[in-house]
Amino acid sequence: MENNYHQVFLQELFKKLVEINGQIFHFSEHLKQYQKVLINNIPQEREFLVSTLAIRDMTLDQESDVYYNLHPLNYKYSVDQENLILQNERLVSRECGYQISQAYEELENYLYQIISTHIYRNRPLAGIDESLNFCSSKEEILKNLRGAKNRKNNKHLLRYLRIISNEYKSLEKVNWRRINLAKWFNAFSEIRHSVVHRSHVLDSSIIDKMDTVDLSIYKNHFPLKKSENNCTLNLNYNNANKVFIYTSEFAYLVFKSLSVDYNLEWDVLPKIIRLQNR
Repeated sequence: MENNYHQVFLQELFKKLVEINGQIFHFSEHLKQYQKVLINNIPQEREFLVSTLAIRDMTLDQESDVYYNLHPLNYKYSVDQENLILQNERLVSRECGYQISQAYEELENYLYQIISTHIYRNRPLAGIDESLNFCSSKEEILKNLRGAKNRKNNKHLLRYLRIISNEYKSLEKVNWRRINLAKWFNAFSEIRHSVVHRSHVLDSSIIDKMDTVDLSIYKNHFPLKKSENNCTLNLNYNNANKVFIYTSEFAYLVFKSLSVDYNLEWDVLPKIIRLQNR
């Protein structure tokens, strides 16, 4: 069985996801401990934290008095006993959103790398566009993949996986997790878009178009807080941890599917040693 040229991409993704997961856990636990310290040591009637911005007028002469060219804005962010827990939950949710978005970027890069490498090593492949099959280098294939038309939410990547791997195609909807991976990946893409471009808000029109499977995926993986016109991400560490686990498992499914179909070594996951009762 041939050594697996995809393994380097898988291991790099695993390494990055473990780091992201650890950072979120660190942040979440640190905030919990900080919350306890504030509650136990600061009188209830006092604000725990107050912050604002003080800016300078850049239109003034450079020789003007620095002291008088300072203008505190008439707004403030404050945390007290009454809103501490809510503010901390918002902080954790937003940080989880940012890190989930980063995890999506890592998964996206992994898929581009593994698919372009696979096409380059096994071309020509039936059903693959000429713009990919007859490239002179892997870098050219990668460039054409990234510039493909109709690549919204990177659905074209899954389409290519279905073409080049019968094993993947059979597992996309029927797998150990019993989850529709195409729908999960699309939801993941929408969440990343909402974090990067819409301040963690998902347009209600997207929700209105969902079927029961889509709604179940959001409920179980990307929980939302609904308002009149939109939905806001409402995440905690456990939600983020689940996304990182599923991202890793999806990546391994892709890796193993391509490996099985093309006779490459796929058994690369660490084993848990179970001790026998004596």
